[in-house]
Amino acid sequence: MDTKDTSKTTTLAETLRAGQPAATYTTGCSMEPLLYERKTYVILQPVTGDLKPGDLPIYQRPDGVYIIHRLIRQGEGWCYTRGDNCLHGEKVPRAWILGVVTQIQRNGKIIRVTDRGYRCYVRVWSLLWPLRKLWYLLRVRLHRLPGRKYLKAVRDKLRALGRSR
Repeated sequence: MDTKDTSKTTTLAETLRAGQPAATYTTGCSMEPLLYERKTYVILQPVTGDLKPGDLPIYQRPDGVYIIHRLIRQGEGWCYTRGDNCLHGEKVPRAWILGVVTQIQRNGKIIRVTDRGYRCYVRVWSLLWPLRKLWYLLRVRLHRLPGRKYLKAVRDKLRALGRSR
């Protein structure tokens, strides 16, 4: 009698390529405030038709990492995606895309991507992109400023100069 274990663990990619739905917890902060690390559970469906801007495709990079980012635009054979919490996006081959998020579960609440509230969120979040980009750039510049002790010393010197006049 053969005692080899014949059960096989399938990967997320294999499940979606077989045309089956899949589910997983999310990791990383690139999609905050929508998806939080290990606190958000997503339901994925294989891609059966065209994607549209605002969709959340999941793709696998050649290094094996799975990414869920928002679709911004697409062209012949490629898609441009960007995380909701990211300044820069990524142009990925359409062949990398395995599926698309259809439901999000967080704190016991289920959010369907077809829900009116979710569609409003996507629309507002997309319209706010120019302001969010400005905010990200400003944050980067502020982090490059010298430490607080230095700023306090400069402020104190300016005050002292103002008093001596």
